[in-house]
Amino acid sequence: MDAPSRLLEHTCDFGGSLPGMSSLSHSAGPDAPLRYRIDRTGTTVAILPATCRSGLHALTSHQTRVVMQEGEVRISCPACAANGSESCWRLSTSKPAPERAEMSEEFYLDLMLHHL
Repeated sequence: MDAPSRLLEHTCDFGGSLPGMSSLSHSAGPDAPLRYRIDRTGTTVAILPATCRSGLHALTSHQTRVVMQEGEVRISCPACAANGSESCWRLSTSKPAPERAEMSEEFYLDLMLHHL
């Protein structure tokens, strides 16, 4: 597959479930499906939103919590959590956790515009 049109700046390890995950609400469905790309070596890379669901904060690989559990990936914003908001992206997936994940606005622009 061709390289992406622009270099994705943020890369993070794709983690498993974290303690306390069961306390998060399952009432609403996922925001969208998790998006992927194939890199030049043929490795599947998960693409995560680079802005929080509220649209107020940039998400970084060093501070953002990513949890994959029961066919869903949750991306939490530490700044929103510090302000008492439980806002997180919920993305559905049926694939196993990939070795890598990258953060990008480009792949979720339609979703961002819908939530703002």
